[in-house]
Amino acid sequence: MTHERFPLAQAVHGEAIEQETVIGIKREHQNVWFQLNIYPLPSPQENAPKKLFLSLAHEVSEAVERGRDLSQTAHYDALTGLPNRALLNDRMKTALAHCTRTGQILAICLLDLDGFKPINDTLGHEAGDEVLKITANRLLENMRGNDTALRLGGDEFVLLINDLKSEDECVLVLNRILASIAKSITIGESVCTVTGSLGVTLFPNDPSDPGILLRHADQAMYKAKEHGKNDFEMFDPTLASRHRANRSTLARIAKAMQKKQFELHYQPQINCATGRMVGVEALIRWNHPVLGIRSPGEFLPLLEKDDMIIEVGNWVIQEALAQWRLWKAEGIDLTIGINIAARQLLHSGFGEMLKTVHASLPEGEANPLELEILETAALEDMNSVARLINDSRRLGYTYSLDDFGTGYSSLAHLKHLSVDALKIDQSYVRDMLDDPGDLAIVQGIIGIAEAFDAKIIAEGVENIDQIMMLIGMGCEIVQGFAIAKPMPGDKISAWLTNYNSNPIWQTARDSYPSRGQFEMLVIEVAHRHWFEQIERAYRDGAIEKGRMPTLESYDQCKLTSWYLGEGAAQHGHHSLLHAMDVNHRKTHEKYQQLCDQVARHDGISASLTLKELNELNNTLIMAIHQLRFKESR
Repeated sequence: MTHERFPLAQAVHGEAIEQETVIGIKREHQNVWFQLNIYPLPSPQENAPKKLFLSLAHEVSEAVERGRDLSQTAHYDALTGLPNRALLNDRMKTALAHCTRTGQILAICLLDLDGFKPINDTLGHEAGDEVLKITANRLLENMRGNDTALRLGGDEFVLLINDLKSEDECVLVLNRILASIAKSITIGESVCTVTGSLGVTLFPNDPSDPGILLRHADQAMYKAKEHGKNDFEMFDPTLASRHRANRSTLARIAKAMQKKQFELHYQPQINCATGRMVGVEALIRWNHPVLGIRSPGEFLPLLEKDDMIIEVGNWVIQEALAQWRLWKAEGIDLTIGINIAARQLLHSGFGEMLKTVHASLPEGEANPLELEILETAALEDMNSVARLINDSRRLGYTYSLDDFGTGYSSLAHLKHLSVDALKIDQSYVRDMLDDPGDLAIVQGIIGIAEAFDAKIIAEGVENIDQIMMLIGMGCEIVQGFAIAKPMPGDKISAWLTNYNSNPIWQTARDSYPSRGQFEMLVIEVAHRHWFEQIERAYRDGAIEKGRMPTLESYDQCKLTSWYLGEGAAQHGHHSLLHAMDVNHRKTHEKYQQLCDQVARHDGISASLTLKELNELNNTLIMAIHQLRFKESR
């Protein structure tokens, strides 16, 4: 006899029993079940083992089979024979436990058929049922024995794919399944085709519980639908975590707006030619009750992707106007630059809002607002933005193109948009004294602004050398830490009272070279960049590595080409030119000596040579300055 479990029964393996026990026994090789009642017999001696008494065995085959049928109906899909939703949680737990035990990867997949409804509608439900049965068989054919395919209902299936060693292996399995599903199906005289959209999440990369894992697979499946169907989409736990964090941050921003935790700081813009402050840029700050002042870089990029930026942007305009009215009462009249996000600019109600703002201005007062827009924002709907600029300009608004040169800058865009000013991005201003490419870009933007009769403003100036260079190239309006940091509106009046322009700025206008000598500036910056690469390599462990970077030789150097060509033609009568060339040649010879010492890991000699090279470089830069100064007088 073979012992097997059946409902409400428990097996007994020969151990002594203390009470009546019921077990089920199946006759070997036959589908006949018996119920046996086993009783303990009292023993005449107190410590003697109890004997077993076997009562009458009842045949219960019919009841067992009826129970099996009920279980099959409750837990398996009648159409496809696959496990149904009732078994989903159990199969998920089993698969997750197996994955945790083996250390392999489990793929939880949600499959939805594409194009199934038209088959049901045109060929009838019997044809639809046949498609579902064939699809179920194809799923089973492409899955291994320890994998599970379940039908949730309709044309939705769940796949649990076990023992995957990598994401790449999972991709192979999924592609095989999708290719199998997409094969044509013949039903009677009709040939039809369905495809599948699969959403997948991988455990333990996605360490969630069964319900959340299925929800993640469902989210990924809808992305697969959106991206064209007949494909799969992997759920990204990192991205999901970021989305949750973003939603939390947006909720905090909304609460901060309600609690009036936002404020505006204003950064002065100075015209170096006149020494006067001509405007300010309004910059939003979050005055957090615990974390203190938070800069816009911490929250604005996220806010600009949400419609909440429209509410915040409108608040900025109203707040700036309120501050302007206070300044006016003190006799301070300034233009206020306000950054306009893409969503706000392209919002259908933006134009009407500008009209309402203008109507609130005192009669006869010039509009103080200069709206700063990004070129990339304008490109989203160039014609609408151009109309908006033209319409609002009639109300006195002016426009500047912010961060010019960082996006898809085009002369055609400037012609179409007709902005009043260009702002040179701080990334170019910051490095223009060390990077010839950035210097050329700054010079090019200044030239473009002049060609379009637009005001030019340089952002992010940090030192006097940058200001002097900008003035010499024709950019006279600057803002940045070299002038002042952004400050609350009530501090502007005191700052303006104590502000004095730097008299050296006028010297810069008179003594810096004309644009025709700009190539000499580029040569100087190129040489600065050449020497900066040497210093950086030395700081980064050139001695340990035993090598220095391969840089231009004397014959390849731009300074040599300029000296033999345009330099000789323009400045050949100056003794400084010959002295500069001699010094330049020595600089390259000294660098080759440094390379040899580094290759020998001779750190002591290399340090001395680097010091001598620095002195030669400074002498060369001074000679270039002297030559340029003489020519500019």
